Amino acid sequence: MTADTGLSYPTKAKIIYVQLDKCLEQFKKGYNAEAEDKKPDKLQMWLSMIADVNDVQVAEAAQEDDMLEAIRKEAHNLAQNKEVQNMLMQERYEHMDWLSYGNEKKREGEIEGEARGEARGEARGEARGEARGMSLMQQLYALGRNEDAKRAAVDQDYRNTLFKEFNIL
Repeated sequence: MTADTGLSYPTKAKIIYVQLDKCLEQFKKGYNAEAEDKKPDKLQMWLSMIADVNDVQVAEAAQEDDMLEAIRKEAHNLAQNKEVQNMLMQERYEHMDWLSYGNEKKREGEIEGEARGEARGEARGEARGEARGMSLMQQLYALGRNEDAKRAAVDQDYRNTLFKEFNIL
């Protein structure tokens, strides 16, 4: 192993990843790819119990070994214990709350972003509208069309007609 500091040292642990579903599948077929004789052994039985303690074939095989049967019974009793069930349910609710909180915060961020976007859009729209209006008024006054300028100031339809006439987009 090598630490972040660059110091290297021998490890005392060995990490092994086990595909429990594959282990259970092999166990149910009566095969153990890891054993010399290819027959299921105590380790495979134990790993199969972890994969599915309620599997009928696993339960029957566990009865042949006192230690594995004791573990299976303890796991079964633990699963039936109302206090344990309540604790597991509480953990699930807390996890759902945590997920909900994250989604809630995400939605708050979306709402805040939408509001900022709307405010920017409104500001740009107002600035564009004001620039269009000022451009129209400048052109009308430059041409001496003061009466048209007065009417455009109060009549939106007339103003839109003049925007088209002067090609002000």
